[in-house]
Amino acid sequence: MKKLTGLILLVATWSISFSQMKDTTSAQRLKEDYLNKSKRQRTTGFVLLGIGAALTITGVLVINNNSDDILDPNDVVNTTAGAGVFLIGVVSSVASIPFFISSYSNNKKAMKYSAGIGLEKLQADKVKTTYPPYFPAVTARIRF
Repeated sequence: MKKLTGLILLVATWSISFSQMKDTTSAQRLKEDYLNKSKRQRTTGFVLLGIGAALTITGVLVINNNSDDILDPNDVVNTTAGAGVFLIGVVSSVASIPFFISSYSNNKKAMKYSAGIGLEKLQADKVKTTYPPYFPAVTARIRF
């Protein structure tokens, strides 16, 4: 029984040690979050702009196609429908602008955060040394 309990604890400890998540710095995670958010907002902006442009063009075509006889009741209904489609297209196109602005803002915020491994220069510039004035370092920078 003692061997079985010891074996279970050993297997549980071993499986947990291989189940750990990749350790990333918070600056890198924050940068990725801002970049993903920016990408989603830019995609939403392009979708709204594309749908708005298509609806606007469709509305203009419907209005121009039915503008032969203004007093015909069928033409009034079609012209009104074309105007409605045109209006929805314009509103959709205008609604895409805030998404593009937010996407640019989040992309700019993401560029403020950087993390990595690199070489840093020693601060003691006046000290004469026989070794290079650089040393390896893990860096995390936040620009304001």
